[in-house]
Formats: sequence, C-alpha cells, structure tokens
Amino acid sequence: MTFAAAADFEPYQLNGGLVAAVAGRDFVVLSTDTRLMGPSGYDILERNHVKIETTNSGELIVHASTKLVYAPTFVGSSGCNADCEMLKRTVRADTRAAFYHGESDIQTAAVATLLGQMLYSRRGFPFYSFCVVGGMENGAGKVYVYDAIGSYEQVGVATSGTGRELLQPILDRSFRSREVFRSTIESELPKQVMLPVAPRQVDCSKDEAISKLVDGYRSVSERDIGVGDRV
Repeated sequence: MTFAAAADFEPYQLNGGLVAAVAGRDFVVLSTDTRLMGPSGYDILERNHVKIETTNSGELIVHASTKLVYAPTFVGSSGCNADCEMLKRTVRADTRAAFYHGESDIQTAAVATLLGQMLYSRRGFPFYSFCVVGGMENGAGKVYVYDAIGSYEQVGVATSGTGRELLQPILDRSFRSREVFRSTIESELPKQVMLPVAPRQVDCSKDEAISKLVDGYRSVSERDIGVGDRV
C-alpha cells in the first residue's frame, strides 16, 4: 500500500441516527429515529432502520419495533452502522452465554458495565458507536450514556448520535423539575452559579416523557438531515 493510499484510508462512515432515553421512577423510555444515512451525508439508504434492540435472558435479541417483548435492558446505538450492529451482536452473545452458564437475569447495571468494557477493550481501534443503555432494575428506571471508548455515566436523560447537541438541551430544559427551578429562583444566588446536578431519574409520567421526546425529535428533524422519517 502506497503512502497516498494509506492516507486516504477511512475505516469509518457516519450513518446518522439519534438515540435518546429517559429514566423515570417506575419506567424507562428509549427512542430513536428510523433514518439510515449514506456515507456522503445526503443520501438516504433506509427509512425504516431500527437502532434499538432488547436483550432478554437466554433469548435472541428481538427488534423492539416488530415485537413487543419483556426485557430488562435495551441497547441503542448510532454512528457507523456496521460497528453498531457488531457491538450489539457481541452484547447478545455474552448475555446469552452468561444465561447458559447458570447466571440469573442480567441486571441493567451489569449490562452497562459489560458494554463499557467492550468499548474500552477496542480503544486502539474503537467501535465508531455511541450507545445508550436503558432498563428497569428493582422497579426503577436506569439509563447510561457512553462515548466511543467506553466512558459512561448514569443519567436521567441521555442522547447520542447525530443531532445530539440539539436534542440534549431541549430535553434537559423539558425534564428539569419545577422544584429545582423554583428553589434556584427563590434563592439569592448570583446568576453565574450553575443549577444543581441533574437527577438520575426524571419526575414525570411515562406519557409525558414520550410526548416530550416526540416534540424534541420533531424539532431536531427540522434542522438536521441525518434525523427523520419515524420515531
């Protein structure tokens, strides 16, 4: 391989997609658009591409849009579609192996740790995949958000992928509890002091969460070509 050819080598392509998740006190909601973009960023390869999959103990991952299943953990990813699919298949294989070796249902926190380790193990040549994990654990919703090399944190509202920088502030404002704003306004803190750290669960119903997510996606789809079609 010549130097010029090596310089032009590009192992990744960005296929668009926006994934978001909201953790509530007794629910978790994951959402994504269904548009799959081509490498140029202007051609649409598919308008019904599912970016969220669900793991269930000892069972195959089933597309959430084609069959309603009970599963404690959902994995959503966007970025390079080939890497996203490979990563989710690896998670599926490891969770199934744990089940067949006698493990009980794998909790959401365990899946989150597993995914972080997978991403970090490829830090030299990382998966170009930006992930969100969400599920129910002990009756409460949990959501984790990742970067491409496995750093992750538990949050109440998470976004990843194309248009993240547009959707995240919309959701942060929408889900910020009234109590936080009221206590901040009533206090005599200077304006430059930041609001308290966002909680790991939002204070609303699942119907309100879905409505706010849909509104946010509509706003982003009007401004970003990589997001669209359906939610």
